Amino acid sequence: MGRPARSRARRLGFAALLLALLAALLEGGARLCFRVLDGEPFTFERLAAERRARRDAKQLADTFRGAAALRTAEHPEVIHPYLGYALDVNQGKGGRDPAAPMRIEECSFERPRRSPDALWVGIFGGSVAYMFADDGRERLAAAIRALPIARGREVRFVVAAAGGWKQPQPLIALTWLLSLRAELDLIVAIDGFNEIALHAHENAKLGTFPAYPRRWAARAERLPDPATRFTLGKLAVAGSERVEWAAAMEGGATRWSAAANLLWRARDRQLERAQDEAIAQLRDRPSTTASYLTQGPAYVPGDAPAVMDDLVATWESSSTLLRELCAAHSIRYFHFLQPNQYVDGSKKLTDEERAKAWRADHPYRASVQLGYPKLREAGARLAAAGESFHDLSLAFVDVAETLYIDDCCHFNERGATIVADRIAEVLRNELR
Repeated sequence: MGRPARSRARRLGFAALLLALLAALLEGGARLCFRVLDGEPFTFERLAAERRARRDAKQLADTFRGAAALRTAEHPEVIHPYLGYALDVNQGKGGRDPAAPMRIEECSFERPRRSPDALWVGIFGGSVAYMFADDGRERLAAAIRALPIARGREVRFVVAAAGGWKQPQPLIALTWLLSLRAELDLIVAIDGFNEIALHAHENAKLGTFPAYPRRWAARAERLPDPATRFTLGKLAVAGSERVEWAAAMEGGATRWSAAANLLWRARDRQLERAQDEAIAQLRDRPSTTASYLTQGPAYVPGDAPAVMDDLVATWESSSTLLRELCAAHSIRYFHFLQPNQYVDGSKKLTDEERAKAWRADHPYRASVQLGYPKLREAGARLAAAGESFHDLSLAFVDVAETLYIDDCCHFNERGATIVADRIAEVLRNELR
């Protein structure tokens, strides 16, 4: 009996050795795959950080960004009776932080008021202005505090900006604030991109009037059709599965295996693609309730240059009205054309920006290349009429470092600092 027992032991030992070698090959191959896919060595810490991001409650909410249930970074977007849409600042909030900038949605009969102690600055525009209010606000405030107009006064901000806002929404935002008897000292508007880039790829596809808020048909439809509800369901399921898949992986011992992490990553990317496909279907679906509610006034578009002329004219006339409204209420108005990476020659892109912030086939690229020259021409007319208009489309032309963070239009905190410094220079020259 001794020899068979030893033989079985040898076979088991050999099998264990083979399994160990196979496991080592799998682990080594998985680490190599991560090195190829990520361009950097595999670490358990990096994958754990990815899963924490997936498990964040906000991650699930953000999957609806850009769809019928639109989201911003912090608040869901809701229909507003005057602004088109706005942020639901009441959701998930306790008391308001008095040190934070006041959002336009928070203004009521409790409103900004001029005083010897406070100088109120409005930040108007779309998502670039919205992000600037976070990333560039303190830099701009420091520059304003050094001006005679702010001597002895606290610099306070009102943010009248949201993702996708375009003229005439900022113009209407000011009329809304003034109707509440709000009192502002300065307005800094940073815009131009949304006005010329969004329509062709959103409202135009659904026959919605160009001056209406972005994706108006999706916002105005009272009840989604069955196909839309089905797509929304797919979006919700994919988002929930991403969260659950990340939680299951992080909670087990397999999180210490490179091969298991590779499997997790593959499934996570598959679910991400399902989310992206659902969002694309929701964005591009035809309107099921074509009516004045969803489409607005009849608009027969001409060729692309003719439509662009209409878009730029709306931007120009809205800015003129903003300037006149500000003048009537003793508000100093400063208007800036925002930079964008698709403006030819506006920045030498880094390898990182080329990889994640620029696409030759991006749908916004053609609109920017057609629209920005027209915006500059309109801006020159605004300046000739007495408006403090300034073209920042070349603000990054001499910057060698990475600034753009996505393939749309947004830039990082360093980019916001550069824009803040350019704005501050204008204020110093004009508010002496």
